Amino acid sequence: MIPRSAMLGIAAIALVASQAFAAGKPRNISWGRANVSFADYHRDAQQCAARTFGVTLHMSPQTARDLDMVGNGSLMSMIGTAGITPEVALSPTHVHFYSTTYVETYKHAMRVDVTEQLQAILDNCLRERGYRRFKLTGAQMDRLRGLADGTAERERYLYSLGSDPDVLAMQAV
Repeated sequence: MIPRSAMLGIAAIALVASQAFAAGKPRNISWGRANVSFADYHRDAQQCAARTFGVTLHMSPQTARDLDMVGNGSLMSMIGTAGITPEVALSPTHVHFYSTTYVETYKHAMRVDVTEQLQAILDNCLRERGYRRFKLTGAQMDRLRGLADGTAERERYLYSLGSDPDVLAMQAV
């Protein structure tokens, strides 16, 4: 007999796996605009980031449906057809079973939704200002890993790449 926590874990993994890589921008993707000045690059980044403040966000309908399946046992009922006894599956009366696994799955799903919504606002702002995405090479990623987030050195390095027309042309996404 498989314990409820294991079943919720299986359901949580299915939900998380479908969204885990969807959150935000991949680390090897950056934005640039050929020949932009550092002052404009910095100002644009700050102003686009500021657009994300105070935005009303909502859980996506798909995430809500996925979480409902985990919480009310619909997914577990489907798993039950694979040999899990009815006593282990959640009640068909749709009584929600909240556990640490469910709560953590819910938090993760909300974090993914929030990140995607905020990233879309930021991306649109940068696009409006003429910025384009480019993919960092392995060597560029290695260098970037050595630069702490939020430092002037990191910003200068990304600027040096993102303002170079050759980099933008050769590494465009």
